[in-house]
Amino acid sequence: MQANRLSDKRAEGGLLGSMWLNPGCVADVVGLIDAEAFYHRPNRILFETTVKVWSEAPDFDGFMIRKRLEENKHLEKIGNLAYLDKVAGSVPHGINWKYYVSQVLQCQRCRALVTTADKIQRVVDGSDSLDEQIRQVQELALSVQVDTRD
Repeated sequence: MQANRLSDKRAEGGLLGSMWLNPGCVADVVGLIDAEAFYHRPNRILFETTVKVWSEAPDFDGFMIRKRLEENKHLEKIGNLAYLDKVAGSVPHGINWKYYVSQVLQCQRCRALVTTADKIQRVVDGSDSLDEQIRQVQELALSVQVDTRD
């Protein structure tokens, strides 16, 4: 599986930038995605911070995000202001947030598939009976979620 299918830093940044430019979409985004969908730690921190600020002030702005990052001593963890500025400038407007959500979720699902395949390999390599291995493999395979959204 290609590495770019496992994570997409550009899509993660695009989603964050879209949320900052279009705070009205945050409620919808939060209904579709959570922080675990973000592979890159700085983006995960930015998402968590954005959601927290939005929950307290739905009409938030970039200054409020920056202030909260500073208060929580997270600014250095994300790469300082340079990274914050890069993400903020990664999109011209917030209209494409649905596209970015779909890309981030697709990467998360690919990572889940790889994790499940690794677990299946460990079951097959194990010493359980063949019937028990088959039962475990079936259970793991069925745990992978199919995207049923239109």
